[in-house]
Amino acid sequence: MIKIWRIEFKNMKIQTISEHKEDYNPTDLAWFAGIVDGEGSLYITRSSQNYDIRGVIKIGMTHKTTLERIRGIFNIGKVQID
Repeated sequence: MIKIWRIEFKNMKIQTISEHKEDYNPTDLAWFAGIVDGEGSLYITRSSQNYDIRGVIKIGMTHKTTLERIRGIFNIGKVQID
């Protein structure tokens, strides 16, 4: 079981902490780790207006089918090809 923690900050104070538990297929996780290792970047961003902080995984590729598969596995995020 994989636990994904979401911690939201407001005015530099913790506002909410939520936990999302999901049983992911280990093969899907290994495949995703390879995609992130080869094409991804991880960073933390902060809103300039309300100081909300969030972690981001960005995949720099244009193969829409692969990006949609990732979206389907985790059921979060969005697919945007520029």
